Amino acid sequence: MRRTQGWLIAGLLIPGCGALQADAERTGTDTSDEASGEDGAEESDGGSDDADVPTDAQCVWEEGVPSVPMRRLTRLEYDNTVRDLFGVMSQPALAFVDDSPAGGFDANDIAVSELQTRLYIDVAEAVAAEIVAGPVLLSDCDLGEVPCVDGFVATWGRRVFRRDLTEVELVEYRDFFTQMRDEHGIDAALEHTLTAWLASPHFLYLAHRESANEPLADAYAQASRLSFFLWSSAPDDALLDQAAAGQLDELDALEGIVRDMLDDPRAADTLATFTEQWLHVEALTTGVVAKDAELYPSFDPALAASMDRELQALFADVVLEREGTVRELLQTRRAWVDAPLAALYGVDTPAGEEGWAELPEGERAGILTRAGFLTVHAHEREGSVVKRGVIVRRDLLCEELPPPPPELDLDPAVGRLDNPQCAGCHVLMDPIGEGLREYDAIGRWTGAPSSGEIGGLPEPSFDGGVGLSEVLADAESVQRCVTRQLFKFSHRRAITEADACTLELAEQAVIDSGGDIREAIVAVATSDSFRFGLDEGDAP
Repeated sequence: MRRTQGWLIAGLLIPGCGALQADAERTGTDTSDEASGEDGAEESDGGSDDADVPTDAQCVWEEGVPSVPMRRLTRLEYDNTVRDLFGVMSQPALAFVDDSPAGGFDANDIAVSELQTRLYIDVAEAVAAEIVAGPVLLSDCDLGEVPCVDGFVATWGRRVFRRDLTEVELVEYRDFFTQMRDEHGIDAALEHTLTAWLASPHFLYLAHRESANEPLADAYAQASRLSFFLWSSAPDDALLDQAAAGQLDELDALEGIVRDMLDDPRAADTLATFTEQWLHVEALTTGVVAKDAELYPSFDPALAASMDRELQALFADVVLEREGTVRELLQTRRAWVDAPLAALYGVDTPAGEEGWAELPEGERAGILTRAGFLTVHAHEREGSVVKRGVIVRRDLLCEELPPPPPELDLDPAVGRLDNPQCAGCHVLMDPIGEGLREYDAIGRWTGAPSSGEIGGLPEPSFDGGVGLSEVLADAESVQRCVTRQLFKFSHRRAITEADACTLELAEQAVIDSGGDIREAIVAVATSDSFRFGLDEGDAP
C-alpha cells in the first residue's frame, strides 16, 4: 500500500500548530483559536482572561498563564502509543530521526524536515499493515454495513486522535473507508484508514490546549498532556471519558486521578525516560560510551545496557513501590543486577540470573554511586572530577554554571582552582568530583580514599560517594531541584520567570512532604501552569 493521501505530506511539512491547521482545513475543523505561526515566530504571552483560567492560590499572572510549545510525540511515546492502542511491539519509531530536546528533555518542538515527513508516512503504512495482521479486534461487526463502519471510525478515531472526531471528520473517514473497501476490500480499507490517522498531525502532535474557547477540546487536550507526562503514552478510554465528564476540571478529582495513574504500571515508562534524561545517561544504550579495552575488558554494550536498566529500575522502585523520597533515592543500597553487573558490584547473582540485590555498605548509597551514572560521567581510562561535579551541581542542585571563557591562556604549572580564568567554575565542580575518585571509569569501587565539599550546604564536607549522598539526601535544594526537573519534563520547555510562583508552591509541597517524589509529580500535574498553559501563539 503506497501513499494513502497526498495531503499527508503537505500537512506534515508545516511545523507546529500549522500542521494542525492544514489538517483541520481538510476536515473542516474550526481552528480560529489555534496557533498558526511557524517555528521561530515571536512567542505570544499566551494570556487569557482571569475568569477563564483559574490561578494557583497566592499566584497571579499579570500577562496570563505561560505558553507551552506544541510538540510532536517522541520516539518512546510513539512506540508506547501504538503498543497500548494496537498491541504493536516492534518499536517502529526506531526508524525516526533522533528526538530534539527542549528544557533538557526530549520535546520535538522544531520544524519537520521532508525526510521526517516521509518517515512518518512510511512508518504509518508499516504499522497499519502490522495492526491489520495482528491480534487486536478492530471491529466485532460487519464492516460491509454503514452502522458498523460508523462505529469503527468513531471508536478508533477517538482513540488515535485522543478526542472525539468532528461531524465532518466522521463523514469524511466513513466515506474514505467505504471507497477503499469497495475498491480493494476490507483489510485494505482498514490499512488505508489507519495510515491516514497515524500520519495525521492530530496523532503526531501534542497540543497543550486545542482551543482556548472549547471546553471539551480543552479537556481532551489536558487528558493527553496527563497521559504523556505520567504514562509516556496516549490516554485510554477511561481517561478520555473522565475528561468528557469534566472530572479533570475539578482539582480534588484531578489529584485523585493523577495518583491512580501513578499506580498504573505504565507510569514506569515515564520514570524510566525521566531518569535517563535527567541524569544524562542515554549514551549507555546508544553505543556512545567508550572505554579503554585493555583497562576495562568487561565493559561491553551488554554491561552498559545492564547499567541503564538498573538506573531505571531503581528510580521506579523508589517512587512507585517504596517510600518515594529523595532521601531514599540517594541512600538505598538496593540494586537491580544481572550476573555481569553483580560481578562489578561484588555481590552474588540473584536467583533467576537477574533481580534485586543489596550492595555493600560503605561502598554504595543511592543513585549517584551506581555504575551507570559513574560510567557515563567519566573518561575512557579514568573517572572525571569535572564531569561528575558538573552533573551534581547542574542537575541535582539546579545551579547555573557559567560557560568557559572563549579564549584561555593557561599556565600548565597553575592548577584550575588557582587560575582566575578557571576557578570561578571549577571551584563549584571539582570539590564534588574529588569525592567520587574512589570509583573508576566504569563505576567500580576502588577503595581509594577520597573526600570532597559542596559549598552552599549546611554540612558541605563529605567522604566518598556514600558521604556525598548523605550530604545531599536531606538538602531542600535537592528536593526543589527534583521538582524543577519534573516541571521541565512535564512541560518540555525551560522554566520562565512567569513560572516562579506556581513552581514555588510545587517545591514547597514537596518539602512539606519530606521530599516525596510522588508529591512532586502530583504537584506539577495539578499546577495551573500544567493545566491551563496555552500553546505558543494561541489567542483566547
